[in-house]
Amino acid sequence: MRAFQNEGIRFDNAAWTLKGKQLDTRTVEAEAHQMRAELAGRFANKIGQAVRDAIGWVLAKRTQRQTYEELMSLDDRTLADIGINRGQIPQISAGMWVPDRRANWLTSETAAQRPANAVNPPRRVA
Repeated sequence: MRAFQNEGIRFDNAAWTLKGKQLDTRTVEAEAHQMRAELAGRFANKIGQAVRDAIGWVLAKRTQRQTYEELMSLDDRTLADIGINRGQIPQISAGMWVPDRRANWLTSETAAQRPANAVNPPRRVA
């Protein structure tokens, strides 16, 4: 009779034991079936999350491209009216752009020092 032991489970041709308790074939098969089902479920969740992430990425890129195209279609005067230039359009469409005056304002003061109703700092007219 061939037998071996692994992590507290003793296997041999006649019977299986786990921590001194004898297991029958049906119990082992039921446990194996449950483990396979759980593994398949986790795998399906990972695949679903990967698909959702890919769809989200595609939608974000489409929005980025549409923003870029719309801003590029504006003339220079209109862009100047809204406070940007053509060189800033790629950053704006990628969502990485912060106006210089706003960036300086955000780093120079803490939130507690700002007025509660301040969304943008006041513009200074020269």
